[in-house]
Amino acid sequence: MLDIEEVNKQVITIDNQITNMNDTMNDFKDFFKPKAQSCYNVNDSISQVIRIIGKVYAIQKVNLLLNLSENCYTQGYSNELNQVIINILNNARDVILEKDTKVKDVVITTKKIDNTITIIIEDFAGGIPTNIINNIFEPYVTTKDDTHGTGIGLDMSKTIIEKVNGKIDAENYLTKVEGEDVIGARFTIKLKSC
Repeated sequence: MLDIEEVNKQVITIDNQITNMNDTMNDFKDFFKPKAQSCYNVNDSISQVIRIIGKVYAIQKVNLLLNLSENCYTQGYSNELNQVIINILNNARDVILEKDTKVKDVVITTKKIDNTITIIIEDFAGGIPTNIINNIFEPYVTTKDDTHGTGIGLDMSKTIIEKVNGKIDAENYLTKVEGEDVIGARFTIKLKSC
C-alpha cells in the first residue's frame, strides 16, 4: 500500500519523464526539418545533441563533459553540425563500451580564436588504430565489423563540414589521468565565425 505522499512523488516523476520524452520528440522533429543557412551558436547545437542522446549515454555510464566558451557563432546548417557531433560521439561511446575503458569520459570543448570557431571532441579510449588513422574520413573505412558499422559516418561528417568551408581532423593524443598515461582520440572541427 502506498501513502498519498509516495503517490504524489511517483506522479511528479512520471510527469517529469513525460515532459522529457515530449522535449526529446520535439528535438528529433526539429532535427530533421530542412533549414536555410544561418548564423547560429555551436553551443546550442551541442546542447540539442545532448538533449537527444544524453540519457542513453548516462544509462551506459559514459560521461559527456562540457567546456564551452561564449560567442561561438558560425554560418551554416545547425542540423548538419548536430549530425557530425552525433557521429563522433557515437563512435567514441562505441569504443568506450567495446573496450570497457577505465575512463568513460568524452570531453567537448568549444572556443573562439580570432575568426575561427573550434570544436574539440576527445575520448580516452585508446585512440584510432594507426593503420587507418590517415584514411579515417574516407568512405567505408571503419574499425567496426560489418554488423556494427558502415564506415560512412565520418566521410559524411567531412562532407558536411567542408560544405561550409570548414575543416575536420582526427589525431591520437597522450594525456595523464590519475597519474597514468592514457591515449585517446581527438577530433577537431574548425568553422568560420559570423
